[in-house]
Amino acid sequence: DKYSLSKADSSFNYYQLALTLNKKLKNSLLQIKTGSRLARLYNKMGNYPEALKISLENLKIQEQIHDTNAIFFTRREIMWAYGNMGDFQKELVLAKEMDSIINSGYFKDTQKVKTYRKMMYHNLANIYQSLNLIDSSLHYRRLTYDMAQQNKDPEFLALSTTGLTEMYFTLGNIDSSLYYNRLAILYASQARRTDIYRGAKFYRASLFQKQGQIDSAFYYSYQGLKEFREVPDTNGMIDATLILSDLYNSRHQFDSAYSYLSYHLSLKEKSLSSEKIKKFQDLVFNDMLHQNQLAQERKEAQQQYESKFKIYSLLAGFAVMLLLAVILYRNNRQKQKANKILETTLLNLKSTQAQLIQSEKMASLGELTAGIAHEIQNPLNFVNNFSEVNKELIDELEQEVDKGNYDEVKTIAKDIKDNEQKINHHGKRADAIVKGMLQHSQSSTGQKEPTDINKLADEYLRLAYHGLKAKDNTFNATMKTDFDESIGNINIIPQDIGRVLLNLYNNAFYAVQLKQKELAQGLPTFEKLATLYEPTVSVNTKMLGDKVLISVKDNGNGIPQNIVDKIFQPFFTTKPTGQGTGLGLSLSYDIVKAHGGEIKVSTKEGEGCMFMISLPIV
Repeated sequence: DKYSLSKADSSFNYYQLALTLNKKLKNSLLQIKTGSRLARLYNKMGNYPEALKISLENLKIQEQIHDTNAIFFTRREIMWAYGNMGDFQKELVLAKEMDSIINSGYFKDTQKVKTYRKMMYHNLANIYQSLNLIDSSLHYRRLTYDMAQQNKDPEFLALSTTGLTEMYFTLGNIDSSLYYNRLAILYASQARRTDIYRGAKFYRASLFQKQGQIDSAFYYSYQGLKEFREVPDTNGMIDATLILSDLYNSRHQFDSAYSYLSYHLSLKEKSLSSEKIKKFQDLVFNDMLHQNQLAQERKEAQQQYESKFKIYSLLAGFAVMLLLAVILYRNNRQKQKANKILETTLLNLKSTQAQLIQSEKMASLGELTAGIAHEIQNPLNFVNNFSEVNKELIDELEQEVDKGNYDEVKTIAKDIKDNEQKINHHGKRADAIVKGMLQHSQSSTGQKEPTDINKLADEYLRLAYHGLKAKDNTFNATMKTDFDESIGNINIIPQDIGRVLLNLYNNAFYAVQLKQKELAQGLPTFEKLATLYEPTVSVNTKMLGDKVLISVKDNGNGIPQNIVDKIFQPFFTTKPTGQGTGLGLSLSYDIVKAHGGEIKVSTKEGEGCMFMISLPIV
């Protein structure tokens, strides 16, 4: 490992020795690890057949021990070998297979998945660049760069900025190419990736050549060729000799240009000799035979399994049929008795259902009682206060009559008359509240009637709040309303829709009260809590075409996602035992459906939830 980036020859010899020893010791894990490193060096040295041979050997061992994590990296090495041999379509197919492994859910470590995804984005960018699909390549370069920035990963920042340098150079944007080249050199240095650092510095030769700075281009080309020879890096040497040939040609030094071009061609021919290509093709063919053999073995095993399964299925089917015959014979004798029991159970179930619905109705009436009492108390206080004031004014009136001060008598008489009007107004208000309570408690006629939905929503909101306030006088909440005044009256059964609204309001106030109590734990004073959290319930109405939308929103803890689908089921409740029947939302759902409407919920844990009722206007 120590020599792999700077002294490839020394590293190569050590890895070969280690691989031979591990094969003799039959240490599969170390053999895989050593073979993987050796395959990378063969790729870098241009010996792609040997790289592919070692990777295929590793893959066979990994498939036998079912090591998916190792298979992933070995497939990457095989993919590189195909790419180096110029088969970019095959390389793309393998890259997509690896991407499917990442997205399969096999890897549970989220950080590892992010790292592997960065690898694949980088590889896909290289492949699309080789296929001259510049837009796709640039897209994956940017994805790699963005992910590396988020994770502050200097290695992938170096790789992605190197790729972006090449992309913008291809697009002719030299300024952007130079910018990312500087970043690539910086990040490669931070990551201690001498190979990337070496390649990024060498790429400056192409940039300066493009800008016409020939001296600088010569400098970086010579320096790059020298460093590539020291490694050695055959691919780097191929690129460096080609640029030097072009540079000498631009100066009309044709002898030197020809010399470097000959050197370039000899390196390329050596890298892709016919013998290596044949060896590579043989390895590919052998791998295909191996894969076909594995597929045939799997097919035969599957056929044997299916044959056994059919036999066992027939035996099991016969046994089941025999058992069913016995059960049917026994059940036939008990059929009449079971029918009678079912009829009785059905009658009991219907009776219980009716009782539960009435129980829920009475429970909602109980919730209203405290709020109604509070609402009635206000007008009664006005009646009592103005009555006391009138009593005092009558005494004053008698005194003024005795004095003969008739102007003052008239003034006092006017005040008494005004107070009587106020007494009458608040008496009618108390009467309306009582009538509303009676209307809620009585059975619904089932007849729709024109109803001011804004007024209904507002009245039940206040009653629900005062009901909870009466139980816990320390509780306070902000109520926000936004009513669409253009709605007017809509045809509904007011008692039924009132019960739906009351149930949603009670749930909303319960949610914010619960969150307030949870946050209050551990705080020295309630006043400090008020600066952290303000319980809020919002009610909105809005006209949407031929429908009216009513939304009830709170900023409580919200509903957990794993139970959202259950909240409209009968008897499902999250409240402690004795505090909820589990029928409120179920009955609300049935009432809204009976009106031809819909009720939906939108929630986010920790932030609150919103119920939305949609009702047709007619």
